[in-house]
Amino acid sequence: MNNIRFEKKYSGLNPSQKKAVDTIEGPVMVIAGPGTGKTQTLILRIANILLKTQVNPENILVLTFTESAVHEMRKRLVELIGTAGYRVEVNTFHGFCNDLIQYHTEHFEHLAGSVSLEEVEQIGIIERIISSRTFEHIKPFGAPEFYIRPILKAIDELKKEGITPQALRDGLKVQKKEVIGSDMKDGLRETKFKYIARSVELADVYEAYQKILRDEKKYDFNDMILEVIDALRRLSLLRMQLQEQYQYILIDEHQDTNAAQNRVVELLGSGENPNIFVVGDEKQAIFRFQGASLENFLYFKHKYKAASLINLEDNYRSTQSILDAAGALIKNNPKSQALPFPPDLRAAKSEKKERLIDVAALSSYVGEQYFIAQNIAKLLQKKKTPPQEIAILVRNNRDTFPFISLFQKEQIPFVVESDADVSENIFIQKLLSLFDSILDIGNDNKLIEAMHINTFHINPVDIYRLAAFVSQKHLNLWDIIEKLDDYQDELHLESTQPIIVFSQKLKNWKTLSMNDSIDNVFIDVLNTSGILASILETSQSFEVIEKVSLLYNEVKKEVSKHHLYRLTHFMQHLELLKKHNIKLESRAKGGVVPAVRLMTVHRSKGLEFDYVYLPHAYDGHWGNKRKRSGLFSLPWEHLSVKYDTLLEETANEDERRLFYVGITRARKHVTMSYACENEKGKAQIPSQFIEELGASSQSQIDGSHYDLELSKNPAVFLQQDDTHILDTKSVFFAHKEFFQDLFSARGLSVSGLNNYLTCPWKYFFRNLLRIPDSKNKNLIFGTSIHFALNQYIAQAKKMTLPEVINSFMQSLSTSQVNEVELIELQNKGIQVLTGYYNRMKQWKGTLQPEVIIKGIRFANDAYLNGRIDMIESLDNKGNVTVYDFKTGKPKSRNTIEGNTKGATGDYKRQLVFYKLILERYKEGRLKWKVKDGVIEFVEPDPKGVYKSERFSITEGEVKDLEKILLKVVGEIKSLSFWDKKCEEKDCPYCKMRSYIG
Repeated sequence: MNNIRFEKKYSGLNPSQKKAVDTIEGPVMVIAGPGTGKTQTLILRIANILLKTQVNPENILVLTFTESAVHEMRKRLVELIGTAGYRVEVNTFHGFCNDLIQYHTEHFEHLAGSVSLEEVEQIGIIERIISSRTFEHIKPFGAPEFYIRPILKAIDELKKEGITPQALRDGLKVQKKEVIGSDMKDGLRETKFKYIARSVELADVYEAYQKILRDEKKYDFNDMILEVIDALRRLSLLRMQLQEQYQYILIDEHQDTNAAQNRVVELLGSGENPNIFVVGDEKQAIFRFQGASLENFLYFKHKYKAASLINLEDNYRSTQSILDAAGALIKNNPKSQALPFPPDLRAAKSEKKERLIDVAALSSYVGEQYFIAQNIAKLLQKKKTPPQEIAILVRNNRDTFPFISLFQKEQIPFVVESDADVSENIFIQKLLSLFDSILDIGNDNKLIEAMHINTFHINPVDIYRLAAFVSQKHLNLWDIIEKLDDYQDELHLESTQPIIVFSQKLKNWKTLSMNDSIDNVFIDVLNTSGILASILETSQSFEVIEKVSLLYNEVKKEVSKHHLYRLTHFMQHLELLKKHNIKLESRAKGGVVPAVRLMTVHRSKGLEFDYVYLPHAYDGHWGNKRKRSGLFSLPWEHLSVKYDTLLEETANEDERRLFYVGITRARKHVTMSYACENEKGKAQIPSQFIEELGASSQSQIDGSHYDLELSKNPAVFLQQDDTHILDTKSVFFAHKEFFQDLFSARGLSVSGLNNYLTCPWKYFFRNLLRIPDSKNKNLIFGTSIHFALNQYIAQAKKMTLPEVINSFMQSLSTSQVNEVELIELQNKGIQVLTGYYNRMKQWKGTLQPEVIIKGIRFANDAYLNGRIDMIESLDNKGNVTVYDFKTGKPKSRNTIEGNTKGATGDYKRQLVFYKLILERYKEGRLKWKVKDGVIEFVEPDPKGVYKSERFSITEGEVKDLEKILLKVVGEIKSLSFWDKKCEEKDCPYCKMRSYIG
């Protein structure tokens, strides 16, 4: 570890931060308000533990809540303490529990072969239980499915608190006795009894649900944590082993924990005063929907009476005026006083001219949007503020929608970072509209909708003439289109050619959908419809591609579960999701682009900006929300999970904390706004949270001149298609930092490297942007053969030939091929494995199955990934041979090395790449030394001879590869390949590049 670097960072800490870093023994609770440097404190504390104790990095466990937080913490650890930072266990709660189950399979044998459930499958199980049994209270006669989603939500809550069905029943019995012995009025008592009876039936469904999961070898998201809790309770040997391994435990954002997560930490802690360090802020507990609550945060103080309590109150982010306003707001939450610390934060640096919070009242809904757009435009133009330092933070995802078309019209660069339902994107809607038309080609309404898609360039007037003609003559639209020339004299269409082209494409897609796999249909429609080209022409192309990829991944996920899965099945699946209000959400990506950032306040947690806008701050939207009463009244006070029942939550306290988080994201200034009338003309008043800021904290903005400007220029709100095209080349270059972050997150594999060397745009679209692309049958065959060989090696070469073939068939069954291809691949697989099995039986020595390597750091923020098929140990000194299995016709040694005409040397480069990453794997602690590499051909040559080529891999070859990697990494991060094209005449990737401009 670099002591000088540590001392320099440590010397910059304030006294409270130093106390948190230095108090390394026993339980410690740090209250860290916004902007108080909690992450820096946590990182330095880890370094201090390594400096002052004898523990190894592997003895430190850090748990947090998101993969992005894990990545950021790991990155900062490595920057401070070097390669030892890779060895500290940093994980999410679910990731840690999943790893623990994988590493200790002997204690979780009942989970072997289990698969995780999607939400729609969970609902299906609840439906089965409800429909197959008689229930008096949760199965209404006219609406038997009414309680299904509330039941699933209640089970989810119970699992997050670690409550079993029997524990729920026990709690309900106590609750019932309490109601019987109370002096409440008869009407209220009867209502309570109804809730209890309903919850008793909930316990029955919960128990049946868990039994089905066990019987069918399935688990849901929360089961991993519950399984670990159960194992740690029962198995003292496992518990002691883990307590010995993790001698120091640190929990980030502890206010976001639920009871089950706290229980895991408690069981991992050793003794009465374990070395558990938690850092959080009860004023920022905003994830109640994930099971987090203030009681869980306060739990630590109740559990460990001797815990050291440290308050970080110096804020290094915001101005004092922002902190004073936020403090005045949060003081209205009585729970914030439950801890023995004052909530006031001090600005560590004072501004000469501190601005009060601006509050703008606009007359109309559109006026508020216009005000914010004009305000931001001034910041960008006059103050030269970088656009990424401006954020619009909203209450709900849908609140971002009105700004999209307006910002496009005003050419304000923006990015929507909130999780969003992909079906709400216009390009996805176009794609799904085409799928609907393909399946129901004779449906006039669906056909008319598809014809309006702008990539077909059909004149809208022609569509209306066709629709009117069909209605008048009582004919079918498709029949008319098929015989367009016969009706042209009556129709008087402006242009028939686009309609003819459209109909031909639709027929082709219909034929394809009836005979080919859905993944091929998806890719063909995406490409030949022109939708992909139009996506690449937009300023938000990479965001839309993420959404398209998510939809395609849903296709692949369903394909893996069902053989011969067709387009009709997928559309039925989407209808089922819609029926149960299950959204396919695209997750907001990390990485900062030079654009105004639109996101929810929940999403903004952990971020900061110079300027923050909080729109729609009216009563009922922020605070005083109308809330339906719950369908189940769970007896939390009798379930031993609420540690302070006197502190009962109100919805406004949750909302107030969220508003507090929004305000405290700002460094320089906050602007709040609301419309005096909504879009329907109904009057609105400001949120009570604005009043709670105090008059001295805010400055009122007169919005009348914005309303006047808008009345003179109403065209600014004319509907815009979100295909608005900007100078996309400059947009892509402006987003260079985004692509750099994306490159760091994705990493570079050898296939990505080889793709780049073949054509930079092949890499860009397939490996970086990951535009959906279907697998051909050769790739599917190769994947299934690899799976079978890996299973054979993993089973210590004990599998019989039928078992190997069965593994191949199992893998092939999850792939989407048509019946003809399936039979062809099955027969070929049997033939190949039968011939190759004798060669497999001759393998000697210690063999290791497939090794997946991720995140090998190379150069500046470049990470290498790889998947090595087999490793053969040569001796006890760490010398190994790496193997790569290849299907297809065997290649000559010269071709492998790139010494024949047209050969690229990809195979040999692959072996050198494996040497590079394997010797750096786990920071070289495994001391592996790759002596040679083997390209092993699984299929024989035309003479029936099996071939393999062994190559000694020299350090010189590794050095040469490093030079190539440095060049490629530099070109990718600088986008210097932008105007290059490959040598292939009809390269599809260079063609896609031409769409960008």
